[in-house]
Amino acid sequence: MLELKKVAVTGNLFSGKSTVCKFLKDIGAFVLSADQIVDDLLKNPQVIQSLADIFGKSCIDPHGLVDKVKLAQKVFDHPGRLLQLEGLLHPLVLEEIQKKYREESRSSTSPLFVVEVPLLFEVRWDYFFDHCVLVIADPKVRMNRYKNEGKSTEDFLHRQARQISSQEAIDFADTVIENSTSLSDLKEKVTTLFRTLTN
Repeated sequence: MLELKKVAVTGNLFSGKSTVCKFLKDIGAFVLSADQIVDDLLKNPQVIQSLADIFGKSCIDPHGLVDKVKLAQKVFDHPGRLLQLEGLLHPLVLEEIQKKYREESRSSTSPLFVVEVPLLFEVRWDYFFDHCVLVIADPKVRMNRYKNEGKSTEDFLHRQARQISSQEAIDFADTVIENSTSLSDLKEKVTTLFRTLTN
């Protein structure tokens, strides 16, 4: 049996990472989202307790769940606190990715194990993957996509500041997909990528 190929998909805010992953899933890849793993972890009682211990009970709502808005307010303008949060969550996320990979390696009929990782190069997880795909798009296009979701330019710039630039990321990527035009164009590029990786 051939080893299941590990593929990471990353890119700046609203570059189209999730759409690329959706197309890959539609074609036949197994797809996982690092952000979804984080969401699941934030429902784990042990993680909730750890967050309360580190950041205070004010980040836990009356139902005993994590108040994501309050947690974000506590950490994102405070680099030290953000590092604490990442220090707690990142090892657990990577552990879950590795666990899922082992499971899929034993049972999957998919030729590719794909993980969407927004901060792939920032957290230096690229070593775990056989192939790293970077999705890029014109900054104005990305900002318009973000604003079309009803969010502010200020918030876009704030969140973007946490990521390395596309130009920096290109140096680390194995494949770069440009996504500033149409969905049909993007789908064609993803189909070509899938064929390349599975041949």
